[in-house]
Amino acid sequence: MFRWGVSQELVSPITADALKYVPPLRQGRTTAPESEPREDVPDDVVDATLPHLLPTVAAMVQVQRWATMRPSEVCRMRVGEIDMSRKDGIWLYRLPKHKCTWRGQRKIVPLGKPEQRLILPYLEGKTPEQAVFSPKTAMLEKKARDAERRRTKVPPSQELRAEKRLANPKRGDQEHYSSHVTLKSLRML
Repeated sequence: MFRWGVSQELVSPITADALKYVPPLRQGRTTAPESEPREDVPDDVVDATLPHLLPTVAAMVQVQRWATMRPSEVCRMRVGEIDMSRKDGIWLYRLPKHKCTWRGQRKIVPLGKPEQRLILPYLEGKTPEQAVFSPKTAMLEKKARDAERRRTKVPPSQELRAEKRLANPKRGDQEHYSSHVTLKSLRML
């Protein structure tokens, strides 16, 4: 941050140089609060949650879990980023951007048969630029599930609202998930 401040002439180079000599905080040796380490969600909790999720979100959770991907990586997965041409049957998901891209590092995630079975239905009819897991697909699944569970007739006012929503191009589902939208859909359980 201070190096950037020097480049923008907001901070004196002397100040930035002096900060090199400030010792770093050592774990357990200061009064600064220590944060708890993040732990994985237990498998039994994930397995108990999956039946309650929409099929698209359940597939995303399972692909993320089996391929050990970050939530943002599975959310941004596009059809054209998956190399399905290998003779050994392993697909390779080549991430165009990830947390170490700035260092010049590339990240390639191998996708085995279980992941492929989950992903394959979401590839049908999509162009290489389109997201594998789309909120639009999930919303269609949700509407179908809600219609199946419905016990009463849909009131005309609700049908009118649905028509207005479809007519407004600004209001629509996003083309791809973001990790915060995925988290929101998990919290709606």
